[in-house]
Amino acid sequence: MKDELDERGLQLVALNAGGGYLNLAWERDESVAYTARSIEICRDLGGRVVTIQSGKLLRGTDWKANVEYVVPAVRELAAQAADAGVELHIEGPHLEMLTYDLATTAEFMAMVDHPNAFVTMDPSHIVVADEDPVAVTRALAPRIRHVHIRDGAGSSPVVVPGLGEIDFPGFVRVLREHGYAGPMMIELCQDTSEDYETSNARYLADTRFSLEFMQKVLARVDATAAA
Repeated sequence: MKDELDERGLQLVALNAGGGYLNLAWERDESVAYTARSIEICRDLGGRVVTIQSGKLLRGTDWKANVEYVVPAVRELAAQAADAGVELHIEGPHLEMLTYDLATTAEFMAMVDHPNAFVTMDPSHIVVADEDPVAVTRALAPRIRHVHIRDGAGSSPVVVPGLGEIDFPGFVRVLREHGYAGPMMIELCQDTSEDYETSNARYLADTRFSLEFMQKVLARVDATAAA
């Protein structure tokens, strides 16, 4: 894979690691092992970030107890990542996770309290939480070291950037004001309900649209800052 990336002039930045939820006892070991291997792969491919989920939101259970169960594993993985020269990130806010809104994301990170644990920000999930993506980004900005770009509208966090409710110029402006200079990764979902050729064509068209939209947003923010 490293050779193929090099041949195409591409650089890996981040890995999104799955493999189970840290707060589910029957998935915990698998999740830790999966993330640990992801850290090694990220290091070997020259990446900088491994993003994981905080844990599954289990309604009807004690939120703090869930986080307390997760924290030791997150700290251990953050330390392992630091040794590998990789950052460990928690995606938050994120729909249906322990970090499902601003308050839970901030408290989760405070409980983890590790120098190599940061936030991957995806504003699409903030819309679903009925919060303002710009305000939430401002509140979490000191912890944000990686960004996913996807739009949201109403109850859907899977809207093509530029077609939803997010104020992307405001979102980018807040990140820039807090010194964020990292990449912004367009994250789209391919519709698998259609045949492959149709869904793939739409996916590629959505990607081109998103790229052009974000280039215009970045140019607009930079022009305003320079004025």
